[in-house]
Amino acid sequence: MPRQQLSSRRRPGSNASPAAVIPAKAGIQCLATSCHPGAGRDPLLHHLSIPVSDLQRSADFYDAVLGALGYVRAWAAGHEVGYGVDAGEDQFAIKFRGSSPSVPGAGFHIAFAARTREAVAAFHQQALEHGGRDDGAPGLRTQYAPDYYAAFVIDPDGYRIEAVHRA
Repeated sequence: MPRQQLSSRRRPGSNASPAAVIPAKAGIQCLATSCHPGAGRDPLLHHLSIPVSDLQRSADFYDAVLGALGYVRAWAAGHEVGYGVDAGEDQFAIKFRGSSPSVPGAGFHIAFAARTREAVAAFHQQALEHGGRDDGAPGLRTQYAPDYYAAFVIDPDGYRIEAVHRA
């Protein structure tokens, strides 16, 4: 069964094992390219925020890597910076919270949509030039899908992030 049709999450109130594979309901196959406000469907997530230990360092990093993907700094206020497609509308934000944040472990990552393979490569390069660490060079990841082109990096606070392009 294709990857997007499976869920390993436990249903609320279910006695099923967390490892049980539960098929998705019919019609719920929303991919990043087909499930955005302009496509006539609401997105799954409205926005995501993460805590960071050094706002300026993180803002410089995300300005560069998200800029390579065509996103902009949508706003900045006090100890927070938001990013999105347009000014004023954020979908991803960083928020200064002092000491090192408690970064989620293995299995957690944030994947940003890229319009082209070249944008994936630029994301990876900008990450390495702005304090990120390589976690997977740009390339095809056919274990996910035949056209899944991605790069993986670790940001300055230790968050695992990805840029992905699907043809």
